[in-house]
Formats: sequence, structure tokens, C-alpha cells
Amino acid sequence: MRNPFSKKKDQGLEVGTSRSMIEPAFYLLPFLLGLIIFTLYPFVNAFVISLKENYVLMSGKYSSLGLGNYAEIFADPDF
Repeated sequence: MRNPFSKKKDQGLEVGTSRSMIEPAFYLLPFLLGLIIFTLYPFVNAFVISLKENYVLMSGKYSSLGLGNYAEIFADPDF
């Protein structure tokens, strides 16, 4: 009679195989793409637009202001 608590050598996952490393990445890929498209890109784009003065969305024309907008906000006593 076999011992029911003994572990067979053939059971279990192989550690370090390339398939076991790639498969979780495919499950994470839709989440990461959604995060980049709907969160990170708009955040970075809003920051870049805040560095410009008189930004016109349709034409893409603007005059560069740099960090002057932020300097003006922090120099304002009401802020």
C-alpha cells in the first residue's frame, strides 16, 4: 500500500521555463495598456499643456511659457 502523503516527483510546476514567465505578462498586458492610455497619457499631456501659454488645441499653435505658470501661482498671495 502506498503512502498517501508521499509526493510524486513528476507532480508540480517547472520553475524557470520561458512559458511560465511569459504567460502572466499576457494577462497583465490589457491592464497595462488601459493604464497607459486612459491614465498616464492624459496626465502627462495635461502637464505638458500647462507649460504652454495660449495653447490652441485644434491648430496646435502655442507660445512656450515654461514653468512661468507655476511660478505665478506660487507667488500669488491668494493661493
